[in-house]
Amino acid sequence: MITLSDAEWATAAIASMEAEFLVSLMSPTSMIATPPAIAPKNHLKLAMDDITGAIDGYTAPNSQHVEQLLEFGSRLDDGSEVVVHCVMGMSRSPAAVMILLAQRNPGQEAAIADAFFHEAPQIRPNRLLLEIGDKLLGCGGDLVSAGYIDIPFSSIQQPSYLGS
Repeated sequence: MITLSDAEWATAAIASMEAEFLVSLMSPTSMIATPPAIAPKNHLKLAMDDITGAIDGYTAPNSQHVEQLLEFGSRLDDGSEVVVHCVMGMSRSPAAVMILLAQRNPGQEAAIADAFFHEAPQIRPNRLLLEIGDKLLGCGGDLVSAGYIDIPFSSIQQPSYLGS
């Protein structure tokens, strides 16, 4: 099972899921140390910022990151307990989970996205990660189109006020 988490809850998720694998997608300056419950060889550290293009002073996701993720994913089996996290659990880690699921379930990109957005409608997977994953997996654009809903975030989370 793959568990999506933010950085704050990653250690708790590892404990509650009895995870043996961890994927961390953090900026190069804030990458976490491998928790004691995870063997260092089972902790994939992908140092990147949550951006979708080149910006001076930041590290954009690239094909090497996704190749490492796919290599890591090839080591997993149906019984593997994996925690995947980024800072907020909203962009990089959802994209990584979708890529891992697409790797194991070719041709099911729409079903993966439907399940994802049903469980967590607030997520916005990092588009660049999805584009690279789509290309490397040969999804023909299906992973990007299924996993990236171009809706402004503000239209989803409108505050509601009751009373005065």
